[in-house]
Amino acid sequence: MEESVLLLLVTFYNHIPHLIEKVLFYLSLKDLKRLSKVSKDIKTCVEQIYDKRRLQIENIFKAKGILHGFEDADQQWKTLWCASQYGDFDLVSVLLGLGVDVEIVESSFGFTPLHNAAKFGHVDIVEILLEDGNAKLEGKTKAGDNPNTDRTALHLACQYGQVNLVNYLISQGANVHATDCMGQTPLWFASFNGHVEVIKLLIEYGANVDYARVDGQTLLHAATQGTRIETVLYLVENLHVDINAKDFNGNTALHIASRTLYTKIAVYLISKRTNVEEENKHGKSPLSWATFYRNVEAMKILMIYGANVEHIDSDGNRPIHTAAQNGDLAAMKLLLEGSEADVNAPGHANETALHVASKRGHLRMVQYLISKKAFVNALNSYKQNPLSCATSGGHVEVMRFLYSKGANKKQFDINGMGLVHIAAENGHLKAIQFLRKELRLDVHEFTKSYESVRTNGILLAARNRHSKTANYLERLETSRCRKIIS
Repeated sequence: MEESVLLLLVTFYNHIPHLIEKVLFYLSLKDLKRLSKVSKDIKTCVEQIYDKRRLQIENIFKAKGILHGFEDADQQWKTLWCASQYGDFDLVSVLLGLGVDVEIVESSFGFTPLHNAAKFGHVDIVEILLEDGNAKLEGKTKAGDNPNTDRTALHLACQYGQVNLVNYLISQGANVHATDCMGQTPLWFASFNGHVEVIKLLIEYGANVDYARVDGQTLLHAATQGTRIETVLYLVENLHVDINAKDFNGNTALHIASRTLYTKIAVYLISKRTNVEEENKHGKSPLSWATFYRNVEAMKILMIYGANVEHIDSDGNRPIHTAAQNGDLAAMKLLLEGSEADVNAPGHANETALHVASKRGHLRMVQYLISKKAFVNALNSYKQNPLSCATSGGHVEVMRFLYSKGANKKQFDINGMGLVHIAAENGHLKAIQFLRKELRLDVHEFTKSYESVRTNGILLAARNRHSKTANYLERLETSRCRKIIS
């Protein structure tokens, strides 16, 4: 009912009270609750009629079986919880009149009826829960290890963009600085979910625009992570937040933007002169992150704006090593064909992209790198070539391809281990069978180490509890010995 109509009823009540009382009895409980706040003159009368109407509706609910089995406390809170979610004012009012506990918590999300009503923006339900049910305005969700823990009704209203409810809760004294278990404020949630009008309202009531949650992520990190371009624009242009602010891992908003598929934010941040080469605590640039998250579109944008394709992170790796590890052919083609990245550049432990791709078993990537002149017999710090790496992972198809391209099958690593020893140590039976049958390697050969006890494939497999591999090699050894004896 419109506010003007309610005011008109108050006016007529002063002249014809008996007639207006009869009219009031046909109003909804929601309108009666509102009318009781319009004028002190009519408040007592309205409250009496409200109680009578609630009793009448209670009887109707009972007749329809809605309150059947209501002696069960579990049924009580479920009914109130659902009524709060769906905005059923009459049912909530009846349940509160029956004394249902408003602080009972739903198990999975830890919501009380107040939290549920706040999530769905039911201002009238929140109001009656606070006034008639004495619900706790600052009551927090209780969900154990769930990230929803310790959120207030204001958190939820801001998260879901319920502007009118946010305004009401603040007017009732809700704390705009309240934090949940992650240190997230209502303003952080509004930023993450892109509710600019809510952000404006919170700032008006004193919310801290420079606040960061427990991991150091600022409002700009939140808006970027939520891919909210309008919010990013508002934070930068109107609130003048620091676009180069870092979280506790050293990530700027551009790092976050580089891993999302919504590239407009990355373009905007770069246009505002954010540093495209900024490193986080792991030495990773935005391009490194974009490569790690397989975000080719973000990689293109960063490279257009001059990102260094040879950037080395704290592990000693470059973007090409990350692309090789992921088997991301599109990213690798962009790095090698769209720039001057060195296909044979050394990374961690002097491994090339071909070492990395071979170890991971990415056949198509290996084939592509060879076509781009990758050194098939490059050695890492452990004197392993790509074929050694492929063998350590048991990737037979990659092994076969590398050998066809000239890989050295007799390469021994820094520990004096050949391909058979590497395969045996890792329990790769099929790799050993390939090495024996197709590459004609001696599976009985001992390691070539001069600083430690020499060993063979049987002992290596047994030591690492690869019983099938050890048994296979032992049968071959037994057969060989019999032939020698005979």
